[in-house]
Amino acid sequence: MNYQRLNNLGDFPSMDALWARYPEGGREGDYATVGGEDVFWDRYKVRWSTGDEESHGRQLTTVNGDCLVSGDLTVGGTLRYSGLRTAFKGFYDGLAALVAACASPEPGDWAYVTEDGTTYVYRCATAGAWTQGEAVDMSDVTGLTARVDALEQSHRRRIYRYFADDVFTETGLMRADGSVSTSSAYLHTAPLAVEGVERFLLYNKLVSETATTFFPIVVWLGAGGGVVGHVDCTAGEGSYELTPPAGAEAAVFNALRTFVVQTDKTLCHADIVSAKPFARRIYLSPQGSDLNDGLSADSPVLSLRRANTLLAPDGELVMLSGDYLNLPIDLSNYGRLTGAGRVRCISCYRVTAAETAAGYTRVLCATIDKPPTRGTYLWQHDVADAATAILPSEVHPAQEGTTHRLPSTRIYPASSIAEIEASTDVLKWYVSGTTLYFSKAEGTDLATHPVVIPRRTISGTVGGTTAVRNVAFLYAPLLLTGMHGLLENVSVGMVNAAGAIRYDGTTDFLMCRCEAYGCSNDGFNGHGTADSPSDIVLENCWGHDNCDDGESCHEHCTVTSRGGLYEYNGSGCTPASGGRAAYYGTMARKNLPTHAWTGSSREGTGFSAQGAAPSGAETAMLCHACYATANSIGIRTTLATGTHAIGCISTGNGTDYAGNVERV
Repeated sequence: MNYQRLNNLGDFPSMDALWARYPEGGREGDYATVGGEDVFWDRYKVRWSTGDEESHGRQLTTVNGDCLVSGDLTVGGTLRYSGLRTAFKGFYDGLAALVAACASPEPGDWAYVTEDGTTYVYRCATAGAWTQGEAVDMSDVTGLTARVDALEQSHRRRIYRYFADDVFTETGLMRADGSVSTSSAYLHTAPLAVEGVERFLLYNKLVSETATTFFPIVVWLGAGGGVVGHVDCTAGEGSYELTPPAGAEAAVFNALRTFVVQTDKTLCHADIVSAKPFARRIYLSPQGSDLNDGLSADSPVLSLRRANTLLAPDGELVMLSGDYLNLPIDLSNYGRLTGAGRVRCISCYRVTAAETAAGYTRVLCATIDKPPTRGTYLWQHDVADAATAILPSEVHPAQEGTTHRLPSTRIYPASSIAEIEASTDVLKWYVSGTTLYFSKAEGTDLATHPVVIPRRTISGTVGGTTAVRNVAFLYAPLLLTGMHGLLENVSVGMVNAAGAIRYDGTTDFLMCRCEAYGCSNDGFNGHGTADSPSDIVLENCWGHDNCDDGESCHEHCTVTSRGGLYEYNGSGCTPASGGRAAYYGTMARKNLPTHAWTGSSREGTGFSAQGAAPSGAETAMLCHACYATANSIGIRTTLATGTHAIGCISTGNGTDYAGNVERV
């Protein structure tokens, strides 16, 4: 049987080690190296295979009822259980500490207790009572300590981006006594449950020394909402480690509205402890409930925060079909992020109501507290951009049957309100203070098709390995800095950023059937350093309608692209500033400086190698069996050497070849 090599899970010394790392097996396309031999996941037989024979399956023996093992039990693979009670209760300094922690022991329970410098074994022979046993040499329990620590770690994890700006929803600031100020200039959170939280790791920024320095950063609430403690904040930027005190059941965090919009400056991670082992897979749904266990598609949870507290650090989050608004996704939390059905993560500020501006007929206005940055793009959500209708002659497999390149209509920046009124070919916007002026598509309703301001960034706080499948990210760029893994059938677009999909210091990463579009700069964009280079593979990807390049790698970046389509950008594929790219069977067409979104400063090239890195490394480009048509320039280079075109077709461009391109 032939297996696809899509997602390399790594090298393992044995099959037991592979099963230990992935106890639920793999997915189609997963493979790993075990003892120097590649094994592949067979989804039909649910086992690992060498490709020649299925020699790594497992037999299943089911025992209905209790199973008593009177001797030792050796588990060669992974121990899976829905509940586990351990007889060993830990290490304690004095009997009082043991009794306080385990007041009602059961027969068979035991623990180590140190008294006056000597450690004893305490056992429970009669329910509810501890009895001192023999003294022990603590050097003999080093191995046991390691095993106990490992068990504890299966119940402990760090959740990155436990909350961000989305939780600051309440007007005013909470004082240390629990009262709330009435100023609308400030915000605080509703009470957040702290059950299972060991500590919060909060990065906070006060924009100036104001009266807010007299307010706490957090107020701890106990049963009934009474205050049980607080932590004062300080002016300027600072990091806090906040441990819930005894009796705390909830926490209220304070923030300034003026920095809440700076999402990168308001981040909180959390170390949590679970009473039971974390799940390998959790289901999330817009129609779910946080009262569910999240263990199946029939009982999904509703909130991302609840899902994160249930999921193992390298587990799989399955997002069921639907639209998810402003999720603070951190890719470092997931081994796998999988969409089941039509899944869209929508990150934006929405304008759902507006009035006609006085003295105008086409201009609407609305008061907003989060004005957009001048010069960026807004969008009218889910109104397909009529200017991007795909002609019959343009149909390509990478488009996967869509009728318009852009699913929402771009709204261009204007220099005045009058310019909005005068513009009849494209939508435009202008901001004055907190008033947003804009036009919308004729006949549309803002309640169902709001004007949106792109917000947030999707990234991984500490890098790591992840596999993201079948998810569309709207209005938020995807940053893969320091990550490894796979994107499959992932769409990212309509963003104001350096790249819709950004790979900086990203290695061993495959992007298969991915789309990067509608970005204010590049679609796919990457940079690296000598210490953190980038190395990615693109397979049958689609980069389109970006203001600059469809794909552009830069210093210390290596890109291999197989297939794919790059169209309607300022330029198509552009390795620059020391980037190295090889394109095989890739198509670049209609990349021009005359599109409304590109501007006259773009080159309009199909494939172009240009510029040297600061280190002096020269850009290099190989095009093999590539096709360039209807661009300003088909294939070009600005360099003396290092650009090769083998078996390529460049035709119907303003200029088919330019510069010293070696043609074979």
